[in-house]
Amino acid sequence: MIVEFLEGRDFMTAWVLNQAPRRLSVLGLNGREMTVAQNRVLNSLELPDPGDKAGRLELLRAADAARRALAAEVKLDELWEILEGEGQVFPFEVLAALYYGAGARADESSALARAVFADGLKFRFSPEGARRHSSEELERLTEKRRRAEEAERTEAAMADWLRASAAAGGPAPEPPEGARARELLLDLALWGEKAARRPEAKKILERAGLAPDEQGARAALVDLGEFSRHENLELKRLGLPLLFAPETVRAAAELSASPPARRGGGRLDLTALPTMTIDSNGARDLDDALSIKSLAGGRWQAGIHITDVAALIEADSPLDLEARARASSIYLPEGKYPMLPAELSEGLVSLTPGDVKPALSILAVLEKDGQVSDYSVHSSLIRVDRQLSFSEADQNLDEDSDLVDLWDLAQALIARRKAQGGVNLNIPKLNVYFQPDGNLVAGLTQWDTPAKTIVSELMILANYLAADYLHKNAWPCPYRFQEKAREPDPAEAAVTRSGADLELAANLAARRRTGRSGLSFVPAAHHGLGLPVYTAFTAPMRRYVDLLVARQLRSLIEGGPPAMDRQQFLRLAVPAHELAQRIQKMQNSRQRYWLGQYLAERTGQTFSALVFEQRERHLRVCLTDYMLEIDLFLPRGDGGRPPALFGQRLSVKLLSLPPGPGETPRFEVLS
Repeated sequence: MIVEFLEGRDFMTAWVLNQAPRRLSVLGLNGREMTVAQNRVLNSLELPDPGDKAGRLELLRAADAARRALAAEVKLDELWEILEGEGQVFPFEVLAALYYGAGARADESSALARAVFADGLKFRFSPEGARRHSSEELERLTEKRRRAEEAERTEAAMADWLRASAAAGGPAPEPPEGARARELLLDLALWGEKAARRPEAKKILERAGLAPDEQGARAALVDLGEFSRHENLELKRLGLPLLFAPETVRAAAELSASPPARRGGGRLDLTALPTMTIDSNGARDLDDALSIKSLAGGRWQAGIHITDVAALIEADSPLDLEARARASSIYLPEGKYPMLPAELSEGLVSLTPGDVKPALSILAVLEKDGQVSDYSVHSSLIRVDRQLSFSEADQNLDEDSDLVDLWDLAQALIARRKAQGGVNLNIPKLNVYFQPDGNLVAGLTQWDTPAKTIVSELMILANYLAADYLHKNAWPCPYRFQEKAREPDPAEAAVTRSGADLELAANLAARRRTGRSGLSFVPAAHHGLGLPVYTAFTAPMRRYVDLLVARQLRSLIEGGPPAMDRQQFLRLAVPAHELAQRIQKMQNSRQRYWLGQYLAERTGQTFSALVFEQRERHLRVCLTDYMLEIDLFLPRGDGGRPPALFGQRLSVKLLSLPPGPGETPRFEVLS
């Protein structure tokens, strides 16, 4: 006897060898014996038993072939039409008799079952029979199948495109489905496990023979020419508008052509005051200038002059909205993305020498110990007399009386902040950049030079006095706070020797211990700087929060109502500050990435590492050639207690650099 049953999505024809009350022992078409539950049998056919396996298999194959042929010829449209209004569920024997006539047998019944199962539209298959779908159900199922078939064709086309591009090592001719493929790949490359359409993207990659993850998506986008090999995915995740909108470009051009602030109006004229800028060599976006005058008794009158961007860019204007969306300028080894168009940041609002420019000026009288005895804040007009680079200022320090006074003042300010609990961390800064010829360079920039110290301390002073000015007048302000640092570790505190290495190790360790920082709309101390209140307004064309504070200062200076109340500051300053922090994190990560590319050519070389934190055998060290901080583990050796290594140097060997961005290079300790 032949029986038929479903196995997955296949109809199985088998010869019954033995019967039990609930199970059958059968021989399948593949020549294997198996056990089948009797309730799975769809139909049966009695045939003479040839008595041997070969004969049984021959009958099975003939029956299966006949049934497949019959099923292929079934026209379900006719049955569907005929059965309208005749009921819902029809056993396959009934359908076979209706379709083939009263003499229909198991082969014909099987053909109807197979046809219904394969079609899935006119009828719904079940072991008991076929359920006729209504016209509405048929229309819905037909549309669903059409969409599924279209999705299959689309998926195949996208996968073929990716496969061809990977084989060619570059973009193959793009199919109509190319735009969608790029969207799916970009979603997966950027967001990985959190990608909204991750399953769909993974299916395409798998079908193309590529890794079904964010690494595979990134590689595919490189092949398609959408990504470079060094694509900055973190920058893309931020979703920042890197190109200025057309209305922003037009607004910048119009403002540059007719700057309203140059027409004066109540500004303090400080154009006769000798004023200088000190910045990087070749800098064009000059947002601060300094002046100094010696007074009797060793006192000084210092002037800190900040370009008055707030006077030129109105709140909620296209330029303001663009700056708000960007939050800050972006500085990367491969390029710069300014917060404001270059027509403004390098032109109209830049404090270029010889040009009269609007500014916010703080004039402060300071005692020889750095204490502020008096200060005033003004809306002013200034004319910069000299533009110095940091190196030029350092070279001329001994010969220029103004620079001498500024240097003496800066040292007094540092000493005073330290006496008030502040810290002054002298840590070189890594600088990774591309030369005009495309070569990647990595080196250190010293931040304790006189010129950089002068600018840093005078900007700290200006921001402190701006916070004090707003606080004393009870005007809302986003204060910048920093909590107290943690106490030094015992290993660090126990060191009694001195030296440059020990000083640098202590500074690195202190930086790791710094307290939490952030914005507060209630006056709060900045313990890192040693100041009772602090804000920031000295970079209004590079940081949006600084621009907001500058607006508030202008309103107070001019005697009008506050530019913003606390709720407005909360609505604008907090998101901008958080975005600026994310940008800073991205910039740091990108610098580490390019440093990794730079070090990739130095695998196997040895480097000097300074230990600045130790937990038994776990060390935190700094490769001082690149200020790269890494974790190391000392070998166990004889199993004794490891020596105290704080402030000492180790020789380490670069083993490898992991391929993924953001990964830490692997080193081993040599000595």
